[in-house]
Formats: sequence, structure tokens, C-alpha cells
Amino acid sequence: MGQYIFYLTLMTVAIMFVRALRSPGISLSLIWALYAMEQFFQASHPFFISNGRLLNFSVVLIAVASLMFALSDGKIKRVKLTDAHVWWFLLMFLVCLSTIWSVDSQSVSRIKSAAPYIFGFVLIGPFCAFNDIQLNKAFKNSMLLGSLILTGIVFSGFGRRSIVIAYDTASRQEIEGNPLAVASFAGYVVVCCVFSIYANKTNIFSRALKIALVLLSLYIIVRSGSRGQLVGVVLACLFWLPITMKVAMKKSTIIPLVFAGILFASSAYFIGNESDLLWRWQSERLQGDQIGRLERANLMIQHAVGKGPLTWIGGLGSSSSFALVGGYPHFVPGEVLAEEGIAGAILFFGFLFTAALAGWRTINTPDLPAQTRLNMGALMTIFTYQFILCLKQGSLLGSPELFSLGLCVSLVALGVKDRIRRLQRLQMARPLPAFGP
Repeated sequence: MGQYIFYLTLMTVAIMFVRALRSPGISLSLIWALYAMEQFFQASHPFFISNGRLLNFSVVLIAVASLMFALSDGKIKRVKLTDAHVWWFLLMFLVCLSTIWSVDSQSVSRIKSAAPYIFGFVLIGPFCAFNDIQLNKAFKNSMLLGSLILTGIVFSGFGRRSIVIAYDTASRQEIEGNPLAVASFAGYVVVCCVFSIYANKTNIFSRALKIALVLLSLYIIVRSGSRGQLVGVVLACLFWLPITMKVAMKKSTIIPLVFAGILFASSAYFIGNESDLLWRWQSERLQGDQIGRLERANLMIQHAVGKGPLTWIGGLGSSSSFALVGGYPHFVPGEVLAEEGIAGAILFFGFLFTAALAGWRTINTPDLPAQTRLNMGALMTIFTYQFILCLKQGSLLGSPELFSLGLCVSLVALGVKDRIRRLQRLQMARPLPAFGP
């Protein structure tokens, strides 16, 4: 069954590649699904194991081509940068500059390894959502891809926590994919479905399919043992869904809260039925893992403090954690403070605050179409979800999704502001009606 779903997914992706040339929003959905899609393809066919980067480069090239067509067709008048771009560029400049004093000899090569993903996710992806039509396509195609990829993963061989990509005959061990990457994408699918179910007036069958996809996504998250993804997606929906629906649809916040409660109850049910993974939810294990991350981050900060005032400002240098604790602490704010210093922390939180404020103001803009508010609400939910994840996994260079979503929020907010300004200018230019006969 898994092979049939693989070929169906492969055919669907090929069609999406062609359609994406004229619809950049489809390219954005491919970028969001990239990590999960890559693992599913590798588990389904050895060609994608030996040609691991082919899919990555193809998705990025399609996104670049789609934006070029949009510019040439006049769909995008000109490329605009937001305040969040300024914060991000300054942060990346500091990261690159800090390789000069980094204690990690491989800091430059680590930046080079992350560069293609930063280019695709951060520099290209956000521009693909340049209006509501493209953003809607990104959400819809994420649900489509999610239904195929996540179903395919269920019918493929599951290891201890993730899909089995290959089998090592020498050690007689299964090689599993990254469970966090698959679970993170499943969280995106949950958000897209939840907002679509609640906001769109679709038929019962369509809603039933979306609810089934939500349950499938939650099962994948639980089956992978990804605790942060599960807690993060429920908390993000619990916060943003009532706010968005109350402002956009003028409806009570009770139903969205009940919906978020259903997500939590469904997750608890899946956890209870996955006895092999219950140990990951024991309080001692949860506390131990979180304390371990904080201790590694604290150790790095203590190293930085001991180096003197200059290090307080500029940090220990990019990727210094590898030399100090043997790897990233999996707590991005602490890593940024230690490696890029107070300057890096200001730029990092300045970026987050600027993007979040732009999204908040957009949701609360008077006389804004309901669909625009809902789109921003969904984006802010995924952005919040991704921020929660950076508190327990990944690194500054390994978190392109966080910056991509922040810039996407900022660009959508800028587009809304520009449209409001154009309408105001038209209203001011409209001649006043003449009085008298």
C-alpha cells in the first residue's frame, strides 16, 4: 500500500511543480513539506537516498522560477523588504562575522551547509505568499500534500520512533529518519485543517476528511514521540484560534476553545494507546530532558560571561557550542545569547517582536476582509508553533522555518498595509458630489 501512495504522491508533486510555475503559493506548500516529503521518498525508493539533495534543489528552483514568472507577469509589482528583514539580515551578518572569533573550527562550513536551506526557506519562501490567493493555495496544498505524505508514512515501515529509510546489513539495524521533521510538518497540517474547518463553509464530507486528517496528523506526532510538537500545536491553536475567530467571524470564543480541547483529548487518547512511547511522557523524563537543555545553554552562557565584556556583547562565536558541549543545546534563545552575545539576543528577539507585532496589528485592523484575518491567524499560529519548537530543538542555523514564517507574517502584513493606503488614496482622490441642481 505504501508504494502505491508513494507513486501517487510522486505524480501529485510533479503536477504541483508544473502548476507552481504560475502559482507561487504552491511552491510555499512544497517548501513547508520538504523535510517530511524527503524522508517519505527516501523510505519508498533508493533513488532518493543516493540523490538526497535532488528534491531539495528542485523545490527551491521551482520557487525561484515561480517568483520570476510572477514578476514578469506583473503579479508582483516590486520586491519589498520589511522591518523584520532588517533585523534578520543584521542577525545573519553578526552570525557570519562571529566565525572570526568562534572557538569552533568548523563554524564556516556549518554556515555553508545551512546556506541552501536558509536561501530556500527564508529568502525565497515568504515572497511566495504575496496575496491572499497565493496564501490560500499554500494552505490548501499543504493539506493535500499532508494527506498523501502522512498516510504514506503510516503504511510504510515504522521503526522505534520514525519511518525506516534503509536497513544497514552490516550492523543489522534499521536506519530511521528524523521524527521531529515529520512531526513538525504534521503540526502545520493540523493548523491548516483546523482553520479551514472552522472558517470555510464546506460540505459535511469535506469537513469529515479534514477532521480525519487532523486525527492522522496528531497520531503521527504521537507515534514519533515528539512531545514538543504535540504540546506546541495544541497551545498555539488554543491561543490564536479563539482570538482570530472572534475578530474575523464575530463569533464566540467557546467553540474554538472546545475544538482545541478536542485536539488535546485526541492526543491524550493516542498517547494512552502507544504503550511503547509512554515512557517519554513520564514527568521525570520530561523534567530531565528540559533541565538537560537548559544546563547546556547555561554552561555556554557561563563560558561567555567568564570571557569578559567583549564576549558579553558579541558572544563566543557561531557554532561554539560544538566545542563546548559537543553539539547544540537545543534551546535557541540560550544558544543565541551565548554564541552571538547581547547584540545577537537583541537582534533575535527584535525580529520575533517585529514580526509578531505586524501580525497582531493586521488581525486587529478595522474593516479588513474576514479571509485576510483568518489567513494571518493561521500564519501566526504556525509562527507561534515554530517558536515553541525552538525552545526544545534545533539551532539558530537549523531553524530556517522560524525565520521564514516570521518574514511571511511581515510580508503579508505589509501587503495589507499597502492595500489600505491605496484605498485611502482613491477615496481622497474621488471628487465630492456637487450640491444644488
